[in-house]
Amino acid sequence: MKLVPLFVATALALVSVVHAATPDPAKTQAYIHQAWDTLARSLEDCSALHDPKMDARPVLYLPAEPGRAGGHGFDQATLQGRRAHAARRIERLGDLMPATLPAEGLLYLPRAYVVPGGQFNEMYGWDSYFIQLGLLADGRVALARDMTDNMLFEVAHYGGVLNANRTYYLTRSQPPFLSRMIGDVLAAPGAFTDEAERHAWLVHAYPLAVANYRIWTRPEHRAGDTGLARYFDLGAGPVPEMRDSTYYRGVIDWVLAHPEKDPGYLVKASEQPDAAEAARLKTSSCDIGASAVCAGAWSQGYRLSADYYRGDRAMRESGFAPTSTSARSAAPPTTMPAWASTACSIATARLQFAAVRAEMPPPPGRA
Repeated sequence: MKLVPLFVATALALVSVVHAATPDPAKTQAYIHQAWDTLARSLEDCSALHDPKMDARPVLYLPAEPGRAGGHGFDQATLQGRRAHAARRIERLGDLMPATLPAEGLLYLPRAYVVPGGQFNEMYGWDSYFIQLGLLADGRVALARDMTDNMLFEVAHYGGVLNANRTYYLTRSQPPFLSRMIGDVLAAPGAFTDEAERHAWLVHAYPLAVANYRIWTRPEHRAGDTGLARYFDLGAGPVPEMRDSTYYRGVIDWVLAHPEKDPGYLVKASEQPDAAEAARLKTSSCDIGASAVCAGAWSQGYRLSADYYRGDRAMRESGFAPTSTSARSAAPPTTMPAWASTACSIATARLQFAAVRAEMPPPPGRA
C-alpha cells in the first residue's frame, strides 16, 4: 500500500533534481560575460601588481628602452617608489636573470589582459590563447586583440612570449600559440577599422612571430636531432617563484619512498654543508648561498640533483602547474617526461601568414 506514495515521492524528487540541474543559458552567458571584467587587469588601477605567490612588495619593471612605456595609464599614486627600468635591453630569454634584479616585480604590458585568477594574477603564455578563444566567442574582440598585442610586446621587449609577465619568468616561455593568436585576431570581424590597419598590424606582428619561433630552435630547446623542440628553462636550481622548500622536500621524501622510480634525482648531502661541500653542490645540486629555497631543500640526508631542477623547470615551461601535493602523488614531476617535445614549424606559420597577406590589398601607395 505504501509503494504508490513512495513512487510519487521518488518521481517528484527526480524531477526536482533534473530541474535544479538544468542550466539557464542566459544566466550562464551573463556570468561568463561579467567574468572577463572581473579577471581583467591593467595598470590604470595597478590590480595586477599584487602577487599572491610572493611575500615581497612587488615593483613594476619597465623596458630598458627609454620612452617605450612612458607614463601612459599608470596609477601614479600607487606606483610611487615602485617603478624601475630593466638594466638593459633584453634580446632573448635568459639575457636577464631574475636573481640579478633588486626585487621581484611585474613586467609592464601596455594593454589590458585577462588573468587565470586565484594566485595567478598575471598574463600567462598558453593560458592566454584559450582565454582569447573565449573572448572572441563572447564578442570581446578588442580585449582579445589587446592580449595578442601584449604578447607581441613581450617578444619585442622581454625576449619572447613569457611563461607570464613576472620577473621570475624571464628564463622560460610556454607552449607556442602566438601565431594562432595572431591569425585569430586577423580573422575576427571588427578587430580592425579597415584593411589598411589590418595590413599594418600584420606587418608589425609577423617578424615578431618569427622571432618568437626562434626560441624553439635555440640549441637549448632542440630535442637532439629529431627536428623537434623540447621544453627548457634557461635558469638553474629551484624556481624563484617558490615561496619555501616544502615542495622540494616533498619530492625527496616521495623518491625515497619509491626508490624503484628514481632515475638518479637524489644527491647525498648534509643539511648544513661546509664551504667545500657547498661549492660542490653548486654543480651537483643547487647554490645554497644564492637561494634560501635551495638551502632548505634537504630531507633524510638528501638533496635534489641539478638534473632534477632542470627537469622541474622544463616541466613548468610545458604549462604543467604542480601543487604542493603533486610531489607525493602517484605521478610526481620526477616521473613525468621532463623533456617533452613540441613540433614548432615556422614553415606552417609562413604559409598561414602568406595566405593572410594574399587576401589583403597592398597597403596604400604601393602596387
